Amino acid sequence: MRGECDGNKRMTILWGVKKTGDGSSYIRGRGGNYDQKLILMNDIPVYNPSHLLGFFSVFNPDMVSKVSLYKGSVPARYESRASSVLDVKLSPRASSPFMAYGGIGILTSSLGVKGKVLDDKLTYTVGSRATYSDWVLNAVPDKDAKTSAANFWDFNSVIEYQVNSKNSVKGTFY
Repeated sequence: MRGECDGNKRMTILWGVKKTGDGSSYIRGRGGNYDQKLILMNDIPVYNPSHLLGFFSVFNPDMVSKVSLYKGSVPARYESRASSVLDVKLSPRASSPFMAYGGIGILTSSLGVKGKVLDDKLTYTVGSRATYSDWVLNAVPDKDAKTSAANFWDFNSVIEYQVNSKNSVKGTFY
């Protein structure tokens, strides 16, 4: 059993970062609103960074390798953002030919594989996550809540082909 790791909620302990509500994974930095920051996943913009009414981050913690938060002086490569930039990098290169991982939590479970093929030129990482939080709604005495559904699943994949020592091609799928 494991708890749910949420990088967005961890950011709220940093100076200049505020959460937008209790239990929410939306954050805002440097006085701006949550929609004034740039959120990137492997250099791809993410417009809605949460699942299930803001309680869960879209970033699968098993896939995240590096998180950078820029507030105040944002580097020029991110263009003109008024508030902040959250840059999330997924999946480091695989170190073994094949590895499987997973976890079972109270609200979510995850499963993934990573590895290398073609003489270590092609690396892949595939991860999925799902929630089974409907049991929480069934515990609520309200009749409408018991007939409601609140769940999600997501799938991430990163594939990288090393063309030569200086060039590679990388694909990210969400």
